[in-house]
Amino acid sequence: MNQNTLVIQEDEIDLRELFLTLIKNKMTIVLITSAITIAGALHAYTKTPIFEVKSTIQIGHIGESLIDDPANISKILSVIFNVNDKSSSDEITDANVKSIAQVKSVKNFIEVVTEGTSNDSALRKNMDVTAYTKNLYLDKIDQYILEKNHQIEKLKKEIIKIDTFDIKNLQEQIKLLEKDGIKKDEDKIIFLQKTELSSIESKISYHSKKLIEYTKEINKLNENSLKLADKTASMISSVQTLNYQNLILNSQNQLENLKVEKQILLQEKIPNLQRNINKIKNETIRKLQYKVDVELPEQKISILKHIESLEFSMSKSNIKNSELVGEYILHDYPAKPKKKLIIVVSFVTGFILSIFLVFFMEFVKNFRREAISK
Repeated sequence: MNQNTLVIQEDEIDLRELFLTLIKNKMTIVLITSAITIAGALHAYTKTPIFEVKSTIQIGHIGESLIDDPANISKILSVIFNVNDKSSSDEITDANVKSIAQVKSVKNFIEVVTEGTSNDSALRKNMDVTAYTKNLYLDKIDQYILEKNHQIEKLKKEIIKIDTFDIKNLQEQIKLLEKDGIKKDEDKIIFLQKTELSSIESKISYHSKKLIEYTKEINKLNENSLKLADKTASMISSVQTLNYQNLILNSQNQLENLKVEKQILLQEKIPNLQRNINKIKNETIRKLQYKVDVELPEQKISILKHIESLEFSMSKSNIKNSELVGEYILHDYPAKPKKKLIIVVSFVTGFILSIFLVFFMEFVKNFRREAISK
């Protein structure tokens, strides 16, 4: 119990001594703290004020694709405006670019921070960065639009070709088939029916009559040969009969050939021509007409839709250059130096340093006293 009381008394003595030391050297503490605080205030108020301006740029796009990767754009702009050049950043200039970086939360935005000796100079510098960013990919956008216009012109020529050549060419083919194909075959059929068939039937009729005539003559000769007693007359009759038989045989052969020829004409030549006419009408002409009425118009509609799509791809809703989002952010007060913070830090630093110096000086004095007393 006595030991605890002793410890408490010793602590009370030590704290009292410390407090007395601070009271004794209060002027020193005040002077050191004031000096450092005044030095900090002088630094804060004499240093050139730096104003800061911020802006956010939205990266442009073509269709669903960004013009370029935001990280890449940030690197290019940083090089152009000497963002990472430490040697130039230490120099006091009218205005410079502090940072250009991609906004972490949104992939297609970059933030530009500029500094200047005035709001106007910092703002002008920030506007320069924004303008440069807009102009950076104008050539790429112009090239894209030029390519799309070239494609549109090419497609328009295809439409002109369909209207002025393809359709007319098919219509002429149809007319040619109707005139030279169908008409020729129809004329052939008429010729075969009216001329050749008529000629064959006339020949058949002729040979049929001759066959009857020759048969009658043979019958007469046969009847007369029975009545003839003269051998010479009988021989002459036999020769005549033989001649008529040859004529009959020849007529029969002719009739057979003519019948075969008629059959070929009726069952092959005319049907073949008719089939060819039907084929031209039902297949060739129909297919050509289908191209004229359906395929080419559909092709034309498809091309027009493609042109529409290309025109949309060049519209403002599909192509957008990089642009400033919102307004430039600037303040009436400078970003640097932070006067209040510098003064507060100077005061706290001076106060702590003064206390440390007071205790250190007191320690040195006590050490000397002990050394002298020994």
